[in-house]
Amino acid sequence: MLNITTQKTSLDTPVWRRVAPIVGLLGALALPAVSQAATYVVTATADSGAGSLRAAISDANASPGADTITFASGGQGVITLASALPAITDSLAIEGVFGAVTIDGANTYRGFVINGPINVTLSNLVIRNVRAVGSNGGEGMPYGGGGGGGLGAGAGVLVGAGSPTVSIVSTAINNAAVFGGNGGSIPMSGGNTGGNGGDAGFPGSSGGVGGTGSGPASTAGVLGGGGAGGGSGFSPGADGEGGGGGGAGYSSQPAGVSSFLGGAGGAGGMRAGGGGGGGAAGAAVFAFTGSVTFVNSGYSNLSATAGTGGASSSGSPGADGAVGSIPSYAAPGAAITGSFALGPAAPVVEATPVPTLTEWAMILFGAVLAGAAALHLQRRRLIS
Repeated sequence: MLNITTQKTSLDTPVWRRVAPIVGLLGALALPAVSQAATYVVTATADSGAGSLRAAISDANASPGADTITFASGGQGVITLASALPAITDSLAIEGVFGAVTIDGANTYRGFVINGPINVTLSNLVIRNVRAVGSNGGEGMPYGGGGGGGLGAGAGVLVGAGSPTVSIVSTAINNAAVFGGNGGSIPMSGGNTGGNGGDAGFPGSSGGVGGTGSGPASTAGVLGGGGAGGGSGFSPGADGEGGGGGGAGYSSQPAGVSSFLGGAGGAGGMRAGGGGGGGAAGAAVFAFTGSVTFVNSGYSNLSATAGTGGASSSGSPGADGAVGSIPSYAAPGAAITGSFALGPAAPVVEATPVPTLTEWAMILFGAVLAGAAALHLQRRRLIS
């Protein structure tokens, strides 16, 4: 009897079994990391409502993670603001279409306000006809100092509290103006309470609260706010942060000063001193904290006007505010770098993309499948 013994070779192992471990490994590499990031698409140029830029910013703020806003054809054009946009408070990339997306502040509103320890990129946008106005300091009493005027800053982009990291890429900021608030004056009659400081007109900014003749001291301004006026003979004028200093109450109490740009409050005498005028700077971009980096961005037609100091009949008037760098300004502790020059913005030329790890994994996965198919065909030819 003839016994035939066959030896099992690797060709007898099913193809799927030979490649399964490799496929499993590649599949694990190809799985994206769990992320809550989302993309919101602007589909309309209306100021508000479904598909608007305003709605997209609000939705992105409410969604944890680094989100993205893009613009469909219906969302391209001029978006004219009817009120201030919501401040950006979560990491976000707003990706416009170069030369096709314009944010128009209607000569009344800022472009963007950014607050928080977040990363924000604004790219391929035109921001135009934007304004930022510091409010006036409150009027003092004959014996209570005038409040300092608020800072005028950041009509195009205002980077506020929390040290954000901001990139502005291929974006033009045109026709932007900032105005510091005036210091509070001192009337001939009234009481003993100091005037409140003005603010800089964005979330987080506040003027100080005026002191009274019988107790609480005046308080300082915050993030562009003016210092409050001192109460009658009991408290000095408070300091402003870019806004003006508060005027002193009557007698020998000192007046408030400003940490930068704002005018000092007036000294007291027979009557209280006037509040200092608010400073003005950074018509296109102003950074209180954090950092801003420009890439291929430009500006045109910018202006800054500081506030005037408040008058006083028998005390000293407040000093006028000062004007800082008009295109962009970084407050002490903040930083602004990069290419931002008079003229139009320029598009960024994209470099040849390099495959990511996930993309390399998918390429290798395809090669393995092609190799498996070739092995299968070879096995069929050997069997036949």
